[in-house]
Amino acid sequence: MGTLGRLACAGAPIRDAITGKVVGVIDLTCWASQSDPLLFALAKSAGSQIEDRMNALTSENETALLETYLRRSHRFPLGVLAIGGDVVLMNPYLRQALDAGDQIALLEHASDMRGSDTVSTALVELPSGSTAKITAAERIPIRGRGSYVVFQVRLAVEETARRLGIESRLRPAIPGLAGRSSSWQRCCQQIERCCRDQDWVVLDGEQGSGRAKIAQAVAQHVNPGKMVRVLRIENFPGTQDFIGELVAATDDGDFAVVLADVHGLPDEVVETLAAVLQSCAGRGWMAATMNSANHSPMVDMLLLPFFTHTVTVPALRHRIEDLEALVPFLLREITRGADIQLAPEAMRQLGKLSWPGNVAQLRQVLVETVAHQRSGVIQPEKLPPECRCLARRKLTQIEALERDAIVRSLQENGGNKADAANALGMSRATIYRKVKDFGIA
Repeated sequence: MGTLGRLACAGAPIRDAITGKVVGVIDLTCWASQSDPLLFALAKSAGSQIEDRMNALTSENETALLETYLRRSHRFPLGVLAIGGDVVLMNPYLRQALDAGDQIALLEHASDMRGSDTVSTALVELPSGSTAKITAAERIPIRGRGSYVVFQVRLAVEETARRLGIESRLRPAIPGLAGRSSSWQRCCQQIERCCRDQDWVVLDGEQGSGRAKIAQAVAQHVNPGKMVRVLRIENFPGTQDFIGELVAATDDGDFAVVLADVHGLPDEVVETLAAVLQSCAGRGWMAATMNSANHSPMVDMLLLPFFTHTVTVPALRHRIEDLEALVPFLLREITRGADIQLAPEAMRQLGKLSWPGNVAQLRQVLVETVAHQRSGVIQPEKLPPECRCLARRKLTQIEALERDAIVRSLQENGGNKADAANALGMSRATIYRKVKDFGIA
């Protein structure tokens, strides 16, 4: 038995009161012969006292940040932004003047300035083409953690950006795609630049976000006469057929190919695929779609080195303003141009959903909707049951079926929960609990 074997230790995690993340650990160590069962209780007690003190300090700091933010908001007629820890405060002027993409960009620049004591003012270009002058108006020192900062923000419209020689990033719509949010426009522009420069690119994003669709549409837009192939391994009888089709598609030096969902390829296919990519590297254009949250080390090691750029395709919930363009676009596609549209109330209901399945889920919702109504104006009650659910978590398959049954019963019983519960054979307390749990609107 070594020296460590003669020691006894008791430890307790120290968690941030707001985020719940472990920020440290308290450890008490003594000789095993002198240990006592109370050692663990002492560690827990000390950890709790540290957490309480951290919470008290955080509350003091955040109170100071709020007071400074309110004081600046009263004095400064334009934009005021405050950043501290996990707190972000943005006044109505900025919330109304900036879209989601511009707000994110502004926060990123302000966060960088917060970490630098030497930079007090910056002129930055926002994704929409506007410019913003950010000034660190007041800093609140935080012991050992830098400072909380309140910023004053002056916005300049796109005309000012032109006078400064900054080109707007908003481009004309690409055929086959819909969306005008700054994050979507920036994504399209980055992929278009890669395609024009013949730089191989990885499109990283969630399932159903339209990664392969955007790659194909952009490549077709850049080279109208060129056939753009999208290859998915599940569309082939076997792996050899998949590899064989890729070899044939890249035989021409001026090819354009999209490899879909490379993160899900088996390791043995990744090895063979890497050899094919090696043989055609430096020729043509290739895009690969993947989800970086779920891929194997083999993909990192053997495939990604062939791709010089990575573009993140935003999830639908991060560009929810694009529903205004996406819904009419998808309805025309699904109905082949039929005279059908969503009522404003139905559109607002769609805007409240989190869309874990992204654009693919939205398309399926609209397919189910038009199966019951092929023309005219679609009201909220005509949307599928899942559109009445505002749950902030992903439901299991059984929960989804239960949710749909409750929604249908509520519709059939005029929204009366007691009658709906009786029709389903459940108690009134149960249906109230499940309506709340599932977020049924």
